[in-house]
Amino acid sequence: MSRYSIVVICLIITLILGVVLIGPRYKELKELQQEIKKKSQELEYQEKYLSDLEEASQNLKEYTQELQKINSALPPSPNLPALFGYFQKASSQNGLVLKSINPAAITTSEKISGREIKISLSVVGSYPSFKNFLATLQKSARLIGVTSLAFSLPPKGEIFDFSVNVKMHSY
Repeated sequence: MSRYSIVVICLIITLILGVVLIGPRYKELKELQQEIKKKSQELEYQEKYLSDLEEASQNLKEYTQELQKINSALPPSPNLPALFGYFQKASSQNGLVLKSINPAAITTSEKISGREIKISLSVVGSYPSFKNFLATLQKSARLIGVTSLAFSLPPKGEIFDFSVNVKMHSY
């Protein structure tokens, strides 16, 4: 054999060995590079998401008073003693006497994640005082809805007996 043919055969063997030995490694390298690219993009998205969350958190800190108002309007628990105290205070401030207060029902709603609290109140006083009492309930931070209202006039005259059913929610 001539030198030229030996060189060509060695070159062919080298190419075949290169393709057989280096080819799979090259494929693995390309796959790893693609995986690294995907992971780096995922990391960038997560970093952007975290920075957006931090920015939103900073923006929410500007509205702490408003968020506290929302939390007081829609508390996580019914807190009946505080509600009873509120009704007692509101009725006395408006010139009414709170005769009775009864929690009618506390139900859990499946439509919304929360509880509905129904309370029955009985107060005695003048009509203008009762009107002011309803305005106070309407203006309260707690979302209180009047579901029914009844009153009667006793034979003596000006003192009315009012029955009010209200409902609230806690989440």
